[in-house]
Amino acid sequence: LVLGLPLMMSLTPGPLAALLAVELAPLRRAPDWRSAWREPAPWLERQRRLWAGLVAAWRPARLLPQWADAFITLFLRHIWPRFEARALVVAREEALAADRLACSVGRGPALAQALLRTAIQQHFLDEVFWPRRWDGTQQSAVPDALPLRELKVLIAASLRHPQAKAWLQESLHAAPSRVDGRPDGRAALRDRLALTGEPLAITAAVGPNAAEALLGAGLDGWIDALDRLWQQRVAPDWADRHHDHRQRERLLTELAEADAEKPLPLDDHLLWARTTHEVLGAAAALPVAREALARHTTSAAARHLLGSLLLDAQGPLAPRGRELDLPEAAAEGTGLLAALVHADERSDRFGRMVRQELEDPSWSLPAARRLERAWMQREDLDALRALRSRLNELEREADQAMGALLNFDGGQALTPARLSGRALRPLLGRLRREPAVGRAWLFAKTDTRARGWVLHLLVIERSNSLDQPGPRHEWAELRAMLDPPHPCRVIDLSHPDWTGPKRMDIVQQFMDTSGGRIHARGR
Repeated sequence: LVLGLPLMMSLTPGPLAALLAVELAPLRRAPDWRSAWREPAPWLERQRRLWAGLVAAWRPARLLPQWADAFITLFLRHIWPRFEARALVVAREEALAADRLACSVGRGPALAQALLRTAIQQHFLDEVFWPRRWDGTQQSAVPDALPLRELKVLIAASLRHPQAKAWLQESLHAAPSRVDGRPDGRAALRDRLALTGEPLAITAAVGPNAAEALLGAGLDGWIDALDRLWQQRVAPDWADRHHDHRQRERLLTELAEADAEKPLPLDDHLLWARTTHEVLGAAAALPVAREALARHTTSAAARHLLGSLLLDAQGPLAPRGRELDLPEAAAEGTGLLAALVHADERSDRFGRMVRQELEDPSWSLPAARRLERAWMQREDLDALRALRSRLNELEREADQAMGALLNFDGGQALTPARLSGRALRPLLGRLRREPAVGRAWLFAKTDTRARGWVLHLLVIERSNSLDQPGPRHEWAELRAMLDPPHPCRVIDLSHPDWTGPKRMDIVQQFMDTSGGRIHARGR
């Protein structure tokens, strides 16, 4: 259960043993207290993982007075963040020490294969396998997929996927992994592979995978049992997604009829294009997005959407060595994105127009990231080198802007978010189905230090329902309703960072801002 059956099916016993060894090494215990005193790092790492699990599992007392949680709230707010920040430094060193230990006892080749294979297979799971399984929600309200049965065959084939090489390159260039936005203590993949000294090549697997070797004839029984358990656990979410899909189909009809009567405003037109992409695919959404840009020529969001859809409809780009010229649609898409990325660097008339008239400069960064994926597929090193220099600049600008917008000290420049009723409809529908939410507000936050940038704040006040997630719940499913259309942050007023007297003024400002409330349970 800790390893996970998909991981066991994806590796042979040797690489799995190497990966398991490096995971368990930081948790080793000293033989006596003297050794533990001389080498405290393993003890610190065990405590970090223990308390991280307890913090994630903690739930506030719903039937006891507020002072009952006073001690744990003090710990979560003041002690745990400081301990975690310092312990992560030790965790990073312990993770590297575990990798060195595996290499020193001859596990280097097996560890390298485990890291390379899991890097590709994780992309396959996240970008291909699970999205296709969840596509079944479009046809049925009851889950009928058998993911582990299908994965038994598909996980090995993922290493031969057309995108496998691009996935590996993306993983090699990625920063250290994070969990819930925080570092998890592991080093970047490229640093871990450098320690092994092995070439960046995947060797052919010999023999059965670890699941077949360890479980033998019982593997099929485990697969059937876990598939049934998966179906039971995802049934509520599956039904919600089926409901959302039917709502999107009805929304498409409504938007098409409304546009036939009167041209849609920008938000609704972009919603039309995005919804068409979700329901019918990128190719079907292209005419809608093209018309949106033709009507709203200064919209950065429309330009980004059309450029992204052109690349999505084209599919993975062939390397320059096999196809010298870009296909017409891909060339148009990369041109639209490049105009956003380099808007403030260009000196021609179009560049000046983009710089002066684009409604939202925050789209330059996602445009650069989408363009980076295209140049990685093309294996265009010159274009990548120039783009990444610009990408670093945009990331610094975004960090500065978001740093200003996420500063909640002092008075805040808040206005009700100006979104159409149709754009808000999916979010409102999800709020009505969420018993843990009592009231919700949606604001647009600006700051003079981040001119042109807007951060949307979805503020949640919990209901009196006993069915509540933990106080540090991220509400990712609600944030996704406004992202990517708008950069958004969810503020849960039950989170320890928002329950003390320090935040009373800004919380009161949320309550007093006229027109900001979008939801109240029972109304």
